[in-house]
Amino acid sequence: MVYVKKYWWKIAIIILFTSMLLFFANYHEHWSDEAQSFLLARDNNFSEMMYWMKYEGTPPLWVIIIKVFILLGGTYETFYILPIIFSCIGIAIFELKIKAPWYIKLLFPFTYYIFYQYSVVARSYCLVFPLLMLIISIYDKRLKRPILYSIILFIFMNISLHTLIISGSLYLLFLIDIYKDNKYKNKLHLISCVLIFAELLITAICTYPSADCSFRENTGTSVFHVFSEATIGSNISLYAEILITFLITVIMLLSNSKKIIIPMLRALIVFTPLMMVYKFITYQVWHAGIIFFLILSYFIINNSINTKKIVKIFLVICLAVQIYWSFCSVYYDFNNCYSASKEVAKFLNENDYQDKSISGFGYSVTGIQPYFEKNIFENQNTDKSFYLWKKDNGYDTKVKANMDIYVISTFYENNYQTLMKSLEANNYERKDFGGYIYSKNNIYEPEGYIVYIKDGKNVDAPQEELKDDISADFQNDDLFAKFYEESEDILQDMTLEEKVGQMFMVKFPKDGVIEQIENYKPGGYILFARDFKNQTKASIYEKLQQCQNKSKIKLLFGVDEEGGDIVRVSLYTEFRPSNFLSPQQIFKEGGLPAILADSTEKSNLLKSVGLNMNLTPVLDIATNTSSFIYDRSYGKGAEDTAIYASELIKTM
Repeated sequence: MVYVKKYWWKIAIIILFTSMLLFFANYHEHWSDEAQSFLLARDNNFSEMMYWMKYEGTPPLWVIIIKVFILLGGTYETFYILPIIFSCIGIAIFELKIKAPWYIKLLFPFTYYIFYQYSVVARSYCLVFPLLMLIISIYDKRLKRPILYSIILFIFMNISLHTLIISGSLYLLFLIDIYKDNKYKNKLHLISCVLIFAELLITAICTYPSADCSFRENTGTSVFHVFSEATIGSNISLYAEILITFLITVIMLLSNSKKIIIPMLRALIVFTPLMMVYKFITYQVWHAGIIFFLILSYFIINNSINTKKIVKIFLVICLAVQIYWSFCSVYYDFNNCYSASKEVAKFLNENDYQDKSISGFGYSVTGIQPYFEKNIFENQNTDKSFYLWKKDNGYDTKVKANMDIYVISTFYENNYQTLMKSLEANNYERKDFGGYIYSKNNIYEPEGYIVYIKDGKNVDAPQEELKDDISADFQNDDLFAKFYEESEDILQDMTLEEKVGQMFMVKFPKDGVIEQIENYKPGGYILFARDFKNQTKASIYEKLQQCQNKSKIKLLFGVDEEGGDIVRVSLYTEFRPSNFLSPQQIFKEGGLPAILADSTEKSNLLKSVGLNMNLTPVLDIATNTSSFIYDRSYGKGAEDTAIYASELIKTM
């Protein structure tokens, strides 16, 4: 009772935090990443889980926890409770064990990463904050209690690739501390050092992906972007990102009372390897939260969170901005569809379609699977419901004709245009289910579905064999050979007006585009910078989708997104924090691999807003720096440019 009276306001914050999470998380629709982990746990025993984790590129801790949750009676409908439990543990440690000003303790629990991204969204990142707080709570005693420290590190390193890297850095600092302090050189410390090393080695082996592993990559992220996104930046310019990163660095330097160099060197040992992962392996917007937690941990360990005014001011600004992000995210999730997976599953169930023959295309269809007891997609040809991140998983090559239902992810729909046209030609009824993943205060990417249902009136009609544009082979090395047969069939059904219209790709009009499509049947549209001004990813996607739905033949939507001086989409921060760089600028930073990574990011961005053609690359042979086209070209000779073109086109 005395304890409750002393800490009543902290306990009240914990209760309020827990209550709000339980309320809002119940309205969140789990998306494909959340479903993937749940399915890995549900459909496998423990030994099978360890095998399949080799294709996930992440340690197994979260999936093991989910497995225990399921064995204890947990379901997908109650899955949202699991991250809340761990977030509440983290907040309890922060409130009751960590020294910080009262206003920091009041505001922090409701910031974006801890309240929404790592709590409402059920993924392994919900474990980062509580375990990081555990590490901080015993950090000053790590040399006195090395075995306990090594155990906590072992648990921490098994959360994700990022925490594995951080644990390696903390291990290095631990070795340095033992070496510097003779008082702590004993058998216990030797045992703990060997133990942590063995733990790191085992976790790294378990995490190292199989040779045939294939997963979404997003590399080439700058330090400035990550630090900005981690604190107060959201879709801002590169110059603003640089300024924010510079201010954070200065504040971290000024936060040290006496010694400046040593604490910053220790911080670099932790931050640098993690930034290398973000730069060269993988980065998504939600990964920035780990950096935010590390910055906070740095201030707590150095006690500058209590002693330095500049740190307090900086943190209050960060917390205020992130509380605003929390409000935006929760408001969006409460009032909109985050993922359409639950809606599609409900539709299939209510119409008794779950026992029909169904094929699903695109990773995002994984989000539908947990609502059924077994795998519903026949093209996956397995009793496992989770998505197999394997180069030859066969999902796209096993496209069967005459299926009852076809489900296609809107994020990947541009990969399946041939299949979609064939379904529509065979009188399949189309139903659209919209959903968008939301990040901070912006739409991030579509998480909707297109469901094609066999028309009952044509069930007995002979169906032409469906061909997916991914699985069809090139013939005679002709890039368009796989489209000839289908094109000929389409051409036979076209009027003269439609044939003439298909020869034109015109400028996207400010008004009246639907009437133009109905009257003139153009082959496509070119969009310019003006068309993206004051727009969002969602608004552009919906506008172009409306056009596609009105056109008998799928439209080409092209744009000049070369990079450098010629950008239309990334010119606006609503679509990308900074403009894409020119090929020559990127080549100077990272060579051809960096250009290919940039092209992949560019293609994914354009596809996410409904564009299906990028009028790039510029393949003029321009080696003269005074040439008008030089800055837009590859800037090299014919042979190098040919290699560049060949490799780049493969990424588009």
